[in-house]
Amino acid sequence: LLPPLPPLGTGTVDMKPPPVGGGGIPPWWIQHRVQPEGPERDMGTWNATTFTEEQQKKFGCDVNGTIVDLEQFSKAIAALSTSPSPVPPGGQPAATSAHATTSIGPPM
Repeated sequence: LLPPLPPLGTGTVDMKPPPVGGGGIPPWWIQHRVQPEGPERDMGTWNATTFTEEQQKKFGCDVNGTIVDLEQFSKAIAALSTSPSPVPPGGQPAATSAHATTSIGPPM
């Protein structure tokens, strides 16, 4: 059972954001357009993406993408933000899978 709520006007409310990847927030690698390059791992009814050893060192994460070195992760993400954008100005990103072969928008 949950503990009873404090009376209104007393106590504090914990307003921490949900952990990355939970609560409908995409994981960091999707937010920063990083493609996990490790082999897919069979989890029985679904497949998990994984990160290569090189990516783990670069981003300070483990094989599953969990951040284990925040300083290294922050440096790698900062370097990504200074890289040229993969999307041309006013354009759409290139399709990255066989399922993403059509573009959305008015014909040119």
